[in-house]
Amino acid sequence: MKILMFLIICIFELNAVNLDEVVGEWEATTHSVTLGTKTVEKESLHLNADRTFSIVLLVSIAKDDSFVKDLRIEASGIWKVWEETLVVVVRKVNVPVAREVYGVTATSLKQVAKTFRQTFKNEPIRISIIEDVTTNGLILINEKKQKSTYTRANVSLFALK
Repeated sequence: MKILMFLIICIFELNAVNLDEVVGEWEATTHSVTLGTKTVEKESLHLNADRTFSIVLLVSIAKDDSFVKDLRIEASGIWKVWEETLVVVVRKVNVPVAREVYGVTATSLKQVAKTFRQTFKNEPIRISIIEDVTTNGLILINEKKQKSTYTRANVSLFALK
């Protein structure tokens, strides 16, 4: 009976993600092209041991000669891991600056900033399945079945303003 209980505990422990495995600074980059508009999103995710998080999203958009470089979107809140599920609750969103803008009107820039800000505001609770976590990698699958692959950051380039 003791052996059976030990095996059951081992099986459950194998499926559960250890909190220490996900705590830290993670980075991901996404490239996309839609109707000739190129978008690059660089994400820096900080999962702190006190179950708070911060995320910095740097968005660069280019079409023809016009571009926005490093539109900065910041969000923060709380997070929790249960078995293989990561739940993130966004409590605060800020869009302070874009590093460089050319050929884009102030109105268009505000619209782009609003669009990216709304992605956090409209979905403040984000639930992801942790597909894999290693010392240097984290793979999440969100509710829309989109996969995000993060690497552990050594030095943050996103902390620079």
